[in-house]
Amino acid sequence: MLALDAFLQTVASTLHEATGVGIDDPPHGRSDEAISVIIHARGSLSGVTWRFPVALAARAAWKMAPDMVPDHALCVLAAGELANMLTGRGLEALAGCGVRIEIEPPQIAVACAPGISGELRTELGAVEVVFHGLGRST
Repeated sequence: MLALDAFLQTVASTLHEATGVGIDDPPHGRSDEAISVIIHARGSLSGVTWRFPVALAARAAWKMAPDMVPDHALCVLAAGELANMLTGRGLEALAGCGVRIEIEPPQIAVACAPGISGELRTELGAVEVVFHGLGRST
């Protein structure tokens, strides 16, 4: 899947820029404490769900607002912004592969529908991404 590889490579680079956390660092395993964010889409994909370890969302919050203490509410806001950034940049990479998708604003998710998933392992835990309705056209 060349398009998925392009998406994940772009996302890994953007994640490092936004948080300072690199991919391929030894992960501390899957974290049960996570913030899930869904971004609904139209086109060749019906949506993307991100699952961020809370520690990674806190790092993103600190990078975005270094003068603020990253409480849970700020971590949720940072996770939404991070999901928006990662999805936007990743979809630019997919567009280069001929995949056209329009996205909607991020929403905090309680549950995640099944789909094709990928994982980026970091020192703060694994970031999971699930693609919903891949290949669907609306």
